Amino acid sequence: MQVYKKLNFYKNGRGKFVFSFLLLFIFLSGCTSLNRQIESSLDSSLESSLDSLIENPIENLIESSIEFRAEAGIPHEEEEIAVSLPVPGRHVYLTFDDGPSPNTNRILDLLARYGIRATFFLVGDHILDNEFMSYEDAERIVQRIHREGHYIGLHSMSHVIARLYQSQNAAENFYNEMRELHELIYEITGEQRSFLYRAPYGTRGMFTREHIRVMSGSGFLAWDWNIDTEDWRARSVDAIMEKIAEDLDAYDSLPQNAVILLHERNITLEALPFIIEYFLEMDYVFMHYVPENHFMLNLLHNPGI
Repeated sequence: MQVYKKLNFYKNGRGKFVFSFLLLFIFLSGCTSLNRQIESSLDSSLESSLDSLIENPIENLIESSIEFRAEAGIPHEEEEIAVSLPVPGRHVYLTFDDGPSPNTNRILDLLARYGIRATFFLVGDHILDNEFMSYEDAERIVQRIHREGHYIGLHSMSHVIARLYQSQNAAENFYNEMRELHELIYEITGEQRSFLYRAPYGTRGMFTREHIRVMSGSGFLAWDWNIDTEDWRARSVDAIMEKIAEDLDAYDSLPQNAVILLHERNITLEALPFIIEYFLEMDYVFMHYVPENHFMLNLLHNPGI
């Protein structure tokens, strides 16, 4: 499994950096006037960062979806943006499609051991009519995902290609399914209103012009991926790790945000510790989706959806 060590080149000397930083801090702490300059600079930098975040497209999303949210029972006066400063460094987002499943709890157990939060794109019919579990069990899984601080995204109600992409009213079906799932997640969690969706099979090659028209300004935001593990067809952990390394190698340098497409398969569960250690070794910070820090990521490169 040499592939897991492939990107050791990018690992930096974390201990040396921390030691150097401490020495610098001790020196600066004795310089009162310089400290005041630094504090002033930090205040100015923080103000600039907040201004930048307030101008984030998520604000436009909220403003454009007031009517939809009002129908969902959210008063207009609550439409304030909770500004959250991004965590510095490179970020990796583990995203799991098609749950809940018999493996969801195992995935959650593993993430808890690492102290990692992830993003779960759930399918409505897998909650309401799951062949492997009762509705009550599926509901408990959704509640656990939310309770443990992970983010729940929308992955349609049916996940059926013909209904979502090929029927006469496909675009309207797509929107209606996302809205229905939005309401279902809120009903189960009692508080989360998710406006993040992942199109089944991705937006590229599936979305028509009508899909783009309907979803633009709908109040929902698309999120695809930039690292595809292809775990849905992988027969070994090595195959998954090699595909991750291949996708990373396509970049001139390591991406600032790596959004990894995963599914809740047995092979995925087996590979997950290796994936986590792999990105930890490259000093990536594991993140779950945060609405206030939204960034565009769809395979159509379309900022409107």
